[in-house]
Amino acid sequence: ESWFRLGQAHLELEDFGEAKTCFQSAIDLHETSLPAWFGMAQVYERLGEIEKARECHRRFLELDKALTSTDRNRRADDLSGLLSQQLPRVYAIAADVYANHGQNADAQTYWRRVAELDRTNVSCRLLLARSLAQENRAAEAIVVIEELQSLQPGNAAHLLVLADLHQQSQQFEEAEKDFRRAMEIDPDLALAPLGLARLYLGTRKRLPEARRLVEPAIHLKPTAESYFLLSLICEVTQDRAAARAALQEAWRLEPQNPQYAAAAGS
Repeated sequence: ESWFRLGQAHLELEDFGEAKTCFQSAIDLHETSLPAWFGMAQVYERLGEIEKARECHRRFLELDKALTSTDRNRRADDLSGLLSQQLPRVYAIAADVYANHGQNADAQTYWRRVAELDRTNVSCRLLLARSLAQENRAAEAIVVIEELQSLQPGNAAHLLVLADLHQQSQQFEEAEKDFRRAMEIDPDLALAPLGLARLYLGTRKRLPEARRLVEPAIHLKPTAESYFLLSLICEVTQDRAAARAALQEAWRLEPQNPQYAAAAGS
């Protein structure tokens, strides 16, 4: 099915050579695949190779005759649904196929097409942004996440992703705004104040506020990572006793963590 849908995507883009390769791959895997023979016939028709198109149609009809009435109705529904009205889904599957084969540029092209055709599609934009970020193309990823935020203004998680991308681009003031907006949207989301505190620690700015952010966040979500962050902030602000206490708590929660063990032993 993936090869067939990828072939349909190439066919819609008039990339007939790739479409033919995909349909042939589907046929090689499942010689009686009606949709693949149907797709191959479409390719040859578009290429003007009428005799080959007829051969594919003949094979299609031979297979069709062997179907029961129930199978035939199901096949008709499948073929009608796999045309342009389901193109966003076809493109999404094509993107997944390319991504799974490490062909990121092609995957990104199809994720963009899904976004163009289906404005409400969230998953394709997240996958596209993640792929771009992995290639250190933060500026492009930021645009994608900003689109997501406009689609779902009440989703604080998008702002956390945006904050990470802004930090990756050394845009620390923008990252700070992202974290603060996330805190306004969801006051119970511990990751937002923790992220902002980590930003302040990294830039060595507003460290007292960083500590004030971490302490209530720990009450929301008391994790070893949160306590370790608090210990680092306290250490930088010269509160050694508090730093030691927070580090011990982090180590207690994750006794196998080598970083915490090393810090506690130093």
